Amino acid sequence: PASRAGTAGSGQKLLYCGSYTDTSSAERDKARSAFVGYSAKIARFRGSYTLLIGPYPSRDEATAAFTTLRDQGVFSRCTLYDY
Repeated sequence: PASRAGTAGSGQKLLYCGSYTDTSSAERDKARSAFVGYSAKIARFRGSYTLLIGPYPSRDEATAAFTTLRDQGVFSRCTLYDY
């Protein structure tokens, strides 16, 4: 499953799935998420690199994406934010 593009401020959900001190670690997990069908973006935030997946139109779809990522061993924890 792939994430769907959305409009900022539309109440959509975004998964924050990691904070890294170096780009190589962020790129590694970005590739791991792509391997199971999820496109991730790396954003620079407060001196670290954050991995973002989404946005999703609903909490249920974001939760389903996280469940797949967790079950595939890509991430053990993600935080869900309104976009």
